[in-house]
Amino acid sequence: MPKPTYVLHLHHNILFEELTEPLENRIKYIKNNKPENEIATRLRLMRVLTDDEIVMISKKARKAHEEVRYKAWKMWKAYEKARKAQKARKAWKTWKVWEKTQGSPVMIKWHKKVCGCKEWQNDCLIF
Repeated sequence: MPKPTYVLHLHHNILFEELTEPLENRIKYIKNNKPENEIATRLRLMRVLTDDEIVMISKKARKAHEEVRYKAWKMWKAYEKARKAQKARKAWKTWKVWEKTQGSPVMIKWHKKVCGCKEWQNDCLIF
């Protein structure tokens, strides 16, 4: 099984995430679909994390981040299918919990070390 590739600022509201398709697909999408004033910033900040940068995040914090992200993504998909059902409210709450983990002191400190851009405001890129 190949080693996962993690990317910093792949999406505006996700600090880092595992790459699930070729990075070129995301670059093409940004160039073709995002507002002109966001494109340069998005492309400048988005990059593959090195092994050393990944190791800087404690295994516990990385695991927690990924677990909550996975649950949030799964619940978000349920939310999309059943927006008005009870699951939708639970999905939204789970997604919000995951977003907050990105603004934790551990993740803020890590971000300052590996990137330090001023556009990341704890849980989102500000353009």
